[in-house]
Amino acid sequence: MKKLYMKICEYEESSGSLLVRFASDETASQDPDDYPVYAYQPASMFPDITDPQVIKKRIAVAGTYLAEQLKIKETLENDPQRIDQFKAMINSIEEYNVDDLITPQITNEVPL
Repeated sequence: MKKLYMKICEYEESSGSLLVRFASDETASQDPDDYPVYAYQPASMFPDITDPQVIKKRIAVAGTYLAEQLKIKETLENDPQRIDQFKAMINSIEEYNVDDLITPQITNEVPL
């Protein structure tokens, strides 16, 4: 990702939230309005920062992660084989030992 597009849509007084949308040069659309809105509470998240430009940049840093997730979601939505894999999980019942889930294992699996 080389470019992030961020649009601050609204300030919601009841929650003290800035409502923000993101897109990137790697998402299907570069228009933030095409994507979900996220809420940021600048007074509690950045209590010592008074410069609006610094606050916007901090929010944009978080937006890079969200834009990457949007790209992954779009890629998945266009991969029928992956969708079929997920559908194949329906009604499956699995059993796990809790220790196996919380104890670090050395495997080739991608961590959660």
